[in-house]
Amino acid sequence: MLQNVNKIIISAKSFITRQYMKNVLNSEKEFKIEEGPGRIKYLLQPNEKSDKLLVVFSGFPLIGKPPVYNYVLTFRNLKCNKLFILDDFGEDYRGTYYLGTNEKWFLTTEITNLISTIKTQLNIKDENITLTGSSKGGFAALYYAFKDTYGCVIAAEPQIMVGNYLSAAQHLGVFNNIMGEYTKEKREALNKVIFNITEQRDQYPNKVIIFCGKNNDYYLKKHLIYFTSYLEKKGISHELVLGDFSQHSQVGKHYPKLVYNYYND
Repeated sequence: MLQNVNKIIISAKSFITRQYMKNVLNSEKEFKIEEGPGRIKYLLQPNEKSDKLLVVFSGFPLIGKPPVYNYVLTFRNLKCNKLFILDDFGEDYRGTYYLGTNEKWFLTTEITNLISTIKTQLNIKDENITLTGSSKGGFAALYYAFKDTYGCVIAAEPQIMVGNYLSAAQHLGVFNNIMGEYTKEKREALNKVIFNITEQRDQYPNKVIIFCGKNNDYYLKKHLIYFTSYLEKKGISHELVLGDFSQHSQVGKHYPKLVYNYYND
């Protein structure tokens, strides 16, 4: 009897979730651009009572699935303006790390234009804008937070050494999306993307928070150590927060609490 009740409850929650996401996706908008397919897809959830904007970038979709907006349901109770940006560019459905295709990184200008348009529309100051995401989305959050000096960035297990990461056979389609083809020189160029954009700036986000599982040696030793060491040498204030988990697949369960805590401070 109890088992049947639990099944009914789970089924009801699943139905409510599907309906919520269906309604949200009906509000999807397109920002016109000149390159690629001529648009960036996004979801905007305004909150008239808030002077803050959270910009959320997506990670890789599940294998065999189309690109999706991440954390829409997870962040539904945050009392702020929210902008979710989709990365569905390139021949590989997993996107281009919000950069662009074939070394023509048109998105580095157009993503900035989109955020600028939304912040003007909502009358949001740069210091009140937080960029966030996990994995690929964490990389994008760091990239644009440093490129455009927004107030805060919260990046969960971002790939810093993107060239090395995308050199794996299962990710070469994404590498080719971004760089056109694989070469060692282009791999090293991708590894330097975050560092290069930071070197071009003399002002930085007020708050830089990087989140990682405390037992995830791959991300700590193969990605984050390079960037946190660099930030320390540059004297750029940052915080490395370690969560009680070890698998990259678990980051989506743990890191949203960090975002909620930041907005509740």
